[in-house]
Amino acid sequence: MKDDWFLKWMFRILFIIMIFVFWLASQTYANASQSWDDWIREDLIGQEILWHDTDITIVAPYRATDPAGVEISIDASHEGKPPYHKLTLVIDENPTPCCATFEFYDEHPHVMTNVRVNAYTDLTVLSEDEYKNYSYNQKFIKAAGGCSAPPTITTDKPFGTINLIQIPGWTKIKIWHPNYSGLQFDQLTRSEIPALFIENVKMWVNDKLVWEYNGTIGIAQDVFFMMPIHTVGKAVRVQAIDNEGQIFNYTNYMEFR
Repeated sequence: MKDDWFLKWMFRILFIIMIFVFWLASQTYANASQSWDDWIREDLIGQEILWHDTDITIVAPYRATDPAGVEISIDASHEGKPPYHKLTLVIDENPTPCCATFEFYDEHPHVMTNVRVNAYTDLTVLSEDEYKNYSYNQKFIKAAGGCSAPPTITTDKPFGTINLIQIPGWTKIKIWHPNYSGLQFDQLTRSEIPALFIENVKMWVNDKLVWEYNGTIGIAQDVFFMMPIHTVGKAVRVQAIDNEGQIFNYTNYMEFR
C-alpha cells in the first residue's frame, strides 16, 4: 500500500512538471513572436498590406549549437509571380531586430549566411517585389547569447580580407572580420568592445551591380554570403564597408586583362 501511494504521488508530480514545461515552452514562443506584431511590422512597412507567403523558405536549425554563428538560408523564388528583388531578414528578439537587407538586381533572390541570435525568437523574412508588394514568412529558432558571445581568434588574416569561392551556378563571399556587436567584453580587461561590423557589401559582375547587403550587429564574425549567382569565368568585384567607414575590396579583374 505504501509503495502504491508513493508511485501515485510520483506520477502526479511528474504530470505537474510536464504541464509546467509545456506551459513555459508556449510562453517562450509567445514572447518570441510578440515583437513582430507589437512594433516591428509597423516600423518596417507601416500600414501597407502584408501577405503571408509559405513559398518563402527559411532553413535554420531548430536549436542552434553556436548562437554567435547560426547558418541560415532564405529563398524567395516564385514561379508565375512577380519576382522578389529585396529580402529583409528580421531576428525578432535581437537588440537590433532588422538584421539585414539583401537586394538582387536581376538575380535569383536566395542567400545563405551566418548571423547572431540573442534569444529564442522568430526569424522573419520580409520580401518586396518591384511593385512594392510585401510578403513574409517566419521560422522559430532556439538560441541565446549570440550577440554577447566573446569573439574568438579564427585567422591571422587582416581584418576585412575578402575571399571569393566560385563554383558553377554559385558564388560565396567570405569576409574575415570580428563584427563586434557592441555587447561583448574583452575577456582580459572586462572592458566593453565597441561595435565594429560590416555594414554594406556590394558585388559587381562584369561591371554590373548584381547584389547588395546592408546590415547591423546581427551579422556573425567572419561572415559569409552565398548566392546562386554564376561568376565563373567573369570579372568580379566586391566591396565591403564597415560602420566606421573602412573600405575593403576584392577584385579578380587582373585575370581578364
